[in-house]
Amino acid sequence: MKILKQLIFGLIPLIANLAYSAPIDYNNDSFSDPSAVTVESKLKWLSIIDNQNETVIDSFGKAGQHLVPGKYNSRKTQPATVDSSGVWRISDESSINFGDSDSVFIAGADFDGDDRTDLAYSSNACLNVKSNFSILTNPLGENPIYREFSSIRGSYFKTYLDSNNDNIDELCSLIPVRIARQFTNKFKIRCTNIITSSKSVSFNLGQVFNAPIRVKVKNQADLLMIYTQTASKTRIRLLNTRGQTISKAVIEANGTIVVGNFTSQDSEQIAVVKDGVGKVFDILTQTTTDLAFPDGIPYDQVNIINFQDNQDCFCTSRTINQNGNCKGSTKNPQVPPVEEVKEYYIPDNCSNPPEYITPNDGFKCIASATRNGSIVCILPYQFTWEPRRNITDHHGYTFGCNKNDEHFDKVELVLKTGERIPLAFAYCANYVATADGPIGRQHFRNENYQWNSVANRVVTLEMVKGNKKTCLKF
Repeated sequence: MKILKQLIFGLIPLIANLAYSAPIDYNNDSFSDPSAVTVESKLKWLSIIDNQNETVIDSFGKAGQHLVPGKYNSRKTQPATVDSSGVWRISDESSINFGDSDSVFIAGADFDGDDRTDLAYSSNACLNVKSNFSILTNPLGENPIYREFSSIRGSYFKTYLDSNNDNIDELCSLIPVRIARQFTNKFKIRCTNIITSSKSVSFNLGQVFNAPIRVKVKNQADLLMIYTQTASKTRIRLLNTRGQTISKAVIEANGTIVVGNFTSQDSEQIAVVKDGVGKVFDILTQTTTDLAFPDGIPYDQVNIINFQDNQDCFCTSRTINQNGNCKGSTKNPQVPPVEEVKEYYIPDNCSNPPEYITPNDGFKCIASATRNGSIVCILPYQFTWEPRRNITDHHGYTFGCNKNDEHFDKVELVLKTGERIPLAFAYCANYVATADGPIGRQHFRNENYQWNSVANRVVTLEMVKGNKKTCLKF
């Protein structure tokens, strides 16, 4: 319970132009429902809906897990949790293993604009070493897509926002500002659109003491809230994406901060919740009103959280004031559980590749029925090597896939003429039943070629992982 109380803090996404749908909206009335969980043997999810106390789900999740509700495969909010092993569980009984014990889990965002919640995490939480972002869009759909790109140090705050009101969230990193190589106590933010892999916005934040929280206003780019709390007050600054402070306020309360569309359909409001009462600050009217919340631990739709015990490990203006820099540990503060890892086997067989096309193995290259007949190649299940993670598809089938979507570095179709057609990794799906259980298969695509135009000219499929190469013959 201590972990839940300390680590649950939220950022709320809206899909701004799709009827301005509200986060944590269990009855589809376009207003956020004040919500909380109580900790018993399991978590009990409570909400005030149409002024009535309601139990959303009676027994789902447990103490020590974080709350990551979202719209994973529905336009309605779904309760969900993530644990320290990186297992995301959604209340429809779906589960996805995505992330590890050293991750900052980034929940509630929509990185591809499909009005569905995506998964993301940043590696090396709290460490003064380089980290990476990993993203899984459409995680419960037919075609989940994995992406990865470099981030800044793990000890720097991460967040996200929609900087141009296009309904697509961008991943953001906070970076300390230096002058003549000397740390100041101020920060800037840099955001990346993961679809285009390009920088979307960068601006100065001033002093920062906690992870910034994004706030949405209808038909505008997101605002970013910087806040501090004392024993009795919460001070906030709201910045636009040019780094301009457009509002300051003092909320006469200390408690859990949640953001939601509680009182207005034109913007989100900031609520500071304690003992069943939320002090709700409306950023448009600059007024504060009281709103009842269920007893328990308040939550909103989006959380950026991790499982480190020491939450002072992230670089803040206070850290720089005290130390003159952002230097932190370069060693993992926690020892991850020992996991038996079997080395994957890639046969060196390209001088005499096998005809590896039996239905039992599941290898085939075909014309995609959903992508205008373009090339899709599905590899044999033997190349879904251990260690594996379990995923559950939209049909409710659970099967093993390569952990963290590890896959071949390069896959090419080789034609009789010697021409090579590169294929890009898409996802793992379409399991094969084996003695070790159902195992999914790596899918590779090239949408610039139609399969029927090359099917009779293909000789082999070449796959490279590190310095190992293997081939399959047609």
